[in-house]
Amino acid sequence: MRDADPSSPSFAEPEAWVVFLDALTRPPAALTPRRASAIRTLWAALRDEVGPALPLPRVEPLDDDVVRLSWSDPTWYAEVDVGPDDGHGRCAMAWFFRDRSSGRAIGSEASIVGSPDALFMRALTAVVAR
Repeated sequence: MRDADPSSPSFAEPEAWVVFLDALTRPPAALTPRRASAIRTLWAALRDEVGPALPLPRVEPLDDDVVRLSWSDPTWYAEVDVGPDDGHGRCAMAWFFRDRSSGRAIGSEASIVGSPDALFMRALTAVVAR
């Protein structure tokens, strides 16, 4: 991974990242507590599958009520968009992955957070292990 801005909360220690994410639930709230929980669940699943070499993602609320988690490296780029919760604690998730060295790009439509797509997980695991 390339060097990140050390003042960015996205690249701070994991505990600071969780504090930052939770702060987005306070007024004026960018996230509901359910969506913050869904994002933490997604992050735990990604770290469990990919391993501790996966850096913390950049987190950015988007205009269309979506929160994007993204990772960028000179050789690859990945993002996961997490939509609003459905009222039952579930959030829609869509993902995109590009291997910049090969030009390969893959992506998905919405699925339920907490169960990342196996294709995305394999692609992310392969580039993080390089």
